[in-house]
Amino acid sequence: MELDDFKNIFREKTQSNSSKSKEEIEALLHKKSTSALEKIMRNMIVEILLSFAVCIALALYHASIKPNSLRLLLAFLTIAAVLIQVVFFYPSFQRFRQLHKSGSENLIVWLKELIHTLEKFIKAYQRFIAWGIPIGGILGGMIGFMESDEDLPIPTLSLDFIKSEILYIAIILVIAIVIFKFIHWIALYTVKKLYSKYLDELNSSLNELMKEN
Repeated sequence: MELDDFKNIFREKTQSNSSKSKEEIEALLHKKSTSALEKIMRNMIVEILLSFAVCIALALYHASIKPNSLRLLLAFLTIAAVLIQVVFFYPSFQRFRQLHKSGSENLIVWLKELIHTLEKFIKAYQRFIAWGIPIGGILGGMIGFMESDEDLPIPTLSLDFIKSEILYIAIILVIAIVIFKFIHWIALYTVKKLYSKYLDELNSSLNELMKEN
């Protein structure tokens, strides 16, 4: 149910002062909130499965192409990243499942608990992204540098060696920062599409319920 459609129904229901109208409104709010919760849980499962598939593919690639200790280490770190994500998701997913199974005799309390759990999950996920992307990039870059069979070419650009090396490092750092920023933006946008928009829906439902009461 679209948010605008729900608001129209809500306005129609609030025109009546009967207790039945209030019960119907709460039922609509509960149905809408339960639907959002189910989508949140579904997105968490899909995200884990996709991450698992991608990381297993990368791990097999690194283990099969010129297998050595560094490649095997990178394959291990790739799989470990998925396991860390599973451990990170598990407590929130369990709480969401408990809320989904539990009754909602007091819809306001139930919604507040759901919103609180989702807010904590989103904030923790954003911190996880803020730390995880740079750490993963640095580890990957270090392993790639250590694995390189040849020295990295350093452009001279008619400068002496020291100045040329500083320029080269500066260019690499700028490129790395741009890439990290882009990946970070993509990750945060994904979190917004998968979870934050449902937080907005739940807050909207809570506000409508508070007005109705």
